Amino acid sequence: MDFKGEDMKGCRATLVLMAFVAMMVMFIDIMLVPALQHISMSFPDNSEWISWILSIYLLVGAVLNPIVGKLADLYGKKKVLLVTLVIYTVGLAGCALTYGNFVCLIAFRAMQGIGLTMFPIFYGIIRDTFPKEMVPMSIGIVSAMFSIGVSIGLLGGGWIVSRFDWQYCYYITAPLFLILIPIFYLKVNDAGIFVKGRKVDYFGAGMLSVCILSLLIALTVFEEQGPSSLVVLSCLAFFLVSLI
Repeated sequence: MDFKGEDMKGCRATLVLMAFVAMMVMFIDIMLVPALQHISMSFPDNSEWISWILSIYLLVGAVLNPIVGKLADLYGKKKVLLVTLVIYTVGLAGCALTYGNFVCLIAFRAMQGIGLTMFPIFYGIIRDTFPKEMVPMSIGIVSAMFSIGVSIGLLGGGWIVSRFDWQYCYYITAPLFLILIPIFYLKVNDAGIFVKGRKVDYFGAGMLSVCILSLLIALTVFEEQGPSSLVVLSCLAFFLVSLI
């Protein structure tokens, strides 16, 4: 593929966008760690489930990663990426507007879990549309943004909750992603590579979700109900069966 000057500028702009989003996704997730105590105070009746604010995000991300990656191959990486950005932004806005409803908070955090599926799509776009000499460096830059996002997330989250309510974490970031969606639509290119004749393993993804979910529930209620609890034993049974 012959890359001209304009093409190289487009690749650099795409790389900057993807690196920034990778950093912000990790920043948004980690900034909640210093806020967990404040969130627990907002939901005193659900304090034992506060850890699920982080767990549900990772659970959904782990389950959807292979599904969204396959859908990106089937229907186009840019199209699927834009859909994930929209869902992720709705999750951010929902958390910003959630007042006193813990179930809604968990549901919107689950929607944010799709943010973890953006990274394989980023790598696919880099591999498909960037010149070969830029691919290793570009993937390295996007990957490096993970640790940067984690670092500033802890500092930024601590600063925000020390001066404002924990929901300001979302008041700040949700409008930013609303702006990024049209920018991605205009600036990011898709090679238009489609994979035909293949199907998504929805059953396997379902078993994976049951496996991880049942284990997390067992670990959550283990301390309160003990190892002989019917809930713990049932969840461990579901975990073993779905794992096999």
